[in-house]
Amino acid sequence: MSVLLILKSTVPMLLRKMGRPFKVPVAKQKEFLSSFPEPKNNMERTYYQYKCQILFWGKWFHVCASVVAFFLLPIQMLIILLKRNTVIRESVDLLLLSEDMPNNIYPEELLCNFTNRKSCSFLDGYSLTHEDWRYFIDLAKMYPFSPYFLYKCLVKMAMYSYQINKNNPKVIATCGGEFTYTSSLLTDFCKRHKVKHFNTMHGEMFYYILDSFCNFHKFYVWDAHYKELLVDLRATADEFIIAPPKSVIIDLEKIDVDGLKIYDFKYYLQLQYGEHMKQVAEALNKLKAKGFSVCVRYHPRTPNVSAIYKAFNAIEIENPKQISIEQSIKTTKSVIALNSTVLFQAYMSGVSVVIDDITNVNKYTLLGEMQYVMLSKKHRLLSQCIEE
Repeated sequence: MSVLLILKSTVPMLLRKMGRPFKVPVAKQKEFLSSFPEPKNNMERTYYQYKCQILFWGKWFHVCASVVAFFLLPIQMLIILLKRNTVIRESVDLLLLSEDMPNNIYPEELLCNFTNRKSCSFLDGYSLTHEDWRYFIDLAKMYPFSPYFLYKCLVKMAMYSYQINKNNPKVIATCGGEFTYTSSLLTDFCKRHKVKHFNTMHGEMFYYILDSFCNFHKFYVWDAHYKELLVDLRATADEFIIAPPKSVIIDLEKIDVDGLKIYDFKYYLQLQYGEHMKQVAEALNKLKAKGFSVCVRYHPRTPNVSAIYKAFNAIEIENPKQISIEQSIKTTKSVIALNSTVLFQAYMSGVSVVIDDITNVNKYTLLGEMQYVMLSKKHRLLSQCIEE
């Protein structure tokens, strides 16, 4: 599965550079989403979500992905056919496909219902039964000219089939599963194996049709706002459940921060580059000039950390590998970001929220159209903090 590991790391990086989720105007997204008829089944639902995601990829990325998948698909099919996994069959009530993520990303409302549970990775193994192959062939007959679509569906089905045959779960739960266009297909796939397919949201959501048409038996969301947003995106679930996990509602009283400095403001960078970082540094220096203590925390996936230290050479920098996000939020009086999940975490944990409305005015303006949850919650603007 080394090809999958390469795709898993390179595809998100390429898509981030395309400017998602701000690339396509909301009006165009809504028009495109409304152009689809009501899906007849979960196969169609999956394909519709795939088409919505293509809108953000761009022509050349889609062409390249399709060409590569055209050659990879038959090879992958052969590998799975020849693969003979040695499976020690277990029996669990709840299987968490979390790829080594901590259990606190799942809500207690889910976990408390299953004492016999197990966590595992998507990449543990892969296989398909004869019935699974028939199901994939039916899908391939429907969409024979979409090799990348079929390739990803095949791989995800093989991963699920392996876990189902090995662990015999009653429920499979994922985190952030709405992001993959295979979600609806996998829900149908699970149903055929008499397994329930649950999902809990993993990060911030907007009006962003990459998440459209997803389907689960149960979908756990952090706030009623997200349920309404998902319905607008034509996502469905047998049941939407509002249940923020412990990773979102942080019990700050239990977080040890001995020896750590407390700041007035802490800015949470995402994957900003070049000129934007300079603008953030200028804004923080203005706060610093007013006598406030300030700090900047870079994103754990920042590819060029040295550029952070260069851009913020006059500002204290927090290393996410040394200080946990829980410790970080507890050690600031106010968190600042444009549209980071940390804003919602801080809000739910009782810490003051500041939205950056000055370093990227265009994106800030778009957040209203994209139904960004924090614009409807109590917050201050960075411009107001500087002017005060």
